[in-house]
Amino acid sequence: MPGPGRNRGAAVATGEWILFMDADARPSSDEWLEDCLRELEQQQLDIATCDLKPRSHTLMNRVYHHVYKFFTRATAPFVPHAPGSCIFVKREAFEVSKGFDETVIFAEDMEFVQRLAKHGYCFGVLDAGPVLVSVRRLEKDGHWTTAYRYVITELYMRCKGPVRKPLFDYKFSHFWIRRKNSYVTTYPARRAELMETGRNKNTVALSWCKGIAIRKGDQILRIEIRVRIWVDHCNHVVMIVFAVSGILLSLMHLRVRH
Repeated sequence: MPGPGRNRGAAVATGEWILFMDADARPSSDEWLEDCLRELEQQQLDIATCDLKPRSHTLMNRVYHHVYKFFTRATAPFVPHAPGSCIFVKREAFEVSKGFDETVIFAEDMEFVQRLAKHGYCFGVLDAGPVLVSVRRLEKDGHWTTAYRYVITELYMRCKGPVRKPLFDYKFSHFWIRRKNSYVTTYPARRAELMETGRNKNTVALSWCKGIAIRKGDQILRIEIRVRIWVDHCNHVVMIVFAVSGILLSLMHLRVRH
């Protein structure tokens, strides 16, 4: 998992500054690291991040990252956000904070920077240049599903604190983070209005969802209904509502603080 891995890496680092990056993240120029270190010293920061730029030219990916950039910079003064793709932190601050909380299973990078900010360390978003990031996970999991996860996580962290229990099913590398008894339901075959669909003979359509047929020979014993995250069925409307709510909450918080 990311938290323990980053802590192990920091344990063998020797410099004054520690930089955490994802394996598929890349600097945007040869001078990027030098420019970042210069800006860190000029702004007297203790922890910082950079803008993210997708290694993709599709409109959806570019808009997605522009929205994230706006959100990160708008909330930086009061609720820092720094993705694991780029986190600069002073060694002293890292050691005092005892690093990443290894009990946090999702958004451990956000929890880390927000915890340091609460302890008085100075956070900022650098202008030295973006980090080039892969869109592999976005395209694999889906833009709306990924946005849904971030919005739910953000609201959970604001209301309850760090995410130490699964809020949704999520695959990281070859690890699965699953909700206990999440959304697998058994449906008796005799009550199902069945219609075999597609090439997969085990995929059946009910009147209101799809399920997996558990068979014994040609006889269907039961149907396991794996209800997808509900945003997959009405993602556009729901995401607009959540996004507008999140932006309004952020702006109200910013107004109150000022």
